[in-house]
Amino acid sequence: MSPVRRRRLLFAALYFSEGAPIGWLWWTLPSQLRRAGIAVDDITALTAALALPWALKFVWAPLVDIVQTRWFGLRGWLVAAQLGMVATLLPMLTLDPVAHFEALFGLLLAHAFCAATQDVAIDALAIRTVPAAERGTLNGAMQAGMIGGRVLFSSGVLYLAATTGERLAVPLLLAVLAGTLVLIAGVKVVPRHASAPPHPGRRPRYLRALLRTGRCWRLLAFALLAGAGFEAAGSLSGSWLVDRGFHDEGIATFRLVSAGLMATGALLGGRSADARGARPTCRRWLFALAALIGATAAVDVGAAHTLAVALYAGIYFAIGAFTAASYALFMQHAAGPLAATVFSAFMGLTNACEAWAGRIGGHLQAAHGYGLALVVLAALSLPAALALRGAAWGARNRRR
Repeated sequence: MSPVRRRRLLFAALYFSEGAPIGWLWWTLPSQLRRAGIAVDDITALTAALALPWALKFVWAPLVDIVQTRWFGLRGWLVAAQLGMVATLLPMLTLDPVAHFEALFGLLLAHAFCAATQDVAIDALAIRTVPAAERGTLNGAMQAGMIGGRVLFSSGVLYLAATTGERLAVPLLLAVLAGTLVLIAGVKVVPRHASAPPHPGRRPRYLRALLRTGRCWRLLAFALLAGAGFEAAGSLSGSWLVDRGFHDEGIATFRLVSAGLMATGALLGGRSADARGARPTCRRWLFALAALIGATAAVDVGAAHTLAVALYAGIYFAIGAFTAASYALFMQHAAGPLAATVFSAFMGLTNACEAWAGRIGGHLQAAHGYGLALVVLAALSLPAALALRGAAWGARNRRR
């Protein structure tokens, strides 16, 4: 197998282990809580809170850049983070999500912290070891791996819930994490051409120079705003399906189809970012997302209308394409001695976008219904397209 394919498979597997808990926490658990009678506003409050460690991971990301020795490098960070994920999942084998909600909340928050730290280490490894010309395609493969983990713990768990109950998710998550730990221990995670950690004295100068550039602030604004529409759609989707009369099997089928569309979109968006440039690809799919979300809201009449369901699923294809292209864009501008920190700041703001968009979407849904919530959040995402235009990008970045 060629080194390029080995890299793609490795990072896809790492993102699979990252996507598996997300599939259960943000796709399956909201539907189960809604069916148990929990209010939509409370469910979106939980998912928004769990997004906070992902939004704030840039605060401790410098540790991943700085704390690296001969014996504890990026592989050490990956192993430590995954052991933490295992430790926070084990108590949930005996917890009831509704009866022990407060304990569940604390464990899930700690799990999110460990998972966010793992994400920092994975992305740092990708930035340091993958050539720039491959990053769009690599991000497509990584997103496909994450989506595979999500679908296993959304559709897969829901399909099996009818015969095995809902206790299957945590044991399966533990099995996935154990398999990934074996993978990390059994392969050489850092290729030969990876660059060595830089001299500590370069880091403050690099950060000061970066913060003086208009490009950096444009990317930060883009990360905070661009996902508003699709993050709200994703946060509301579980409750929307339940309120449209879907049962576990119907929700599982929707998740399976939408996950396949999202993975296909990610592969397409990644290839397009490498071939045509990440910036124009991001703008194109940002407008496509707004149009699809608006069309879904327009035809949603409060029942399981076939066209509304099809359009809602189509949103996930555009999400896949947009995220692969946008992550490639962030990687292109996260270089130097604080690469993990800078990329984590970009990604942290995308998760902050998920938190605020999901929360506002929940409030708007409670007051005005799903249609208005989706339209308002899609409209709030459109100004992000302006951040990718203008002379601040410079001539050498036009293809990006």
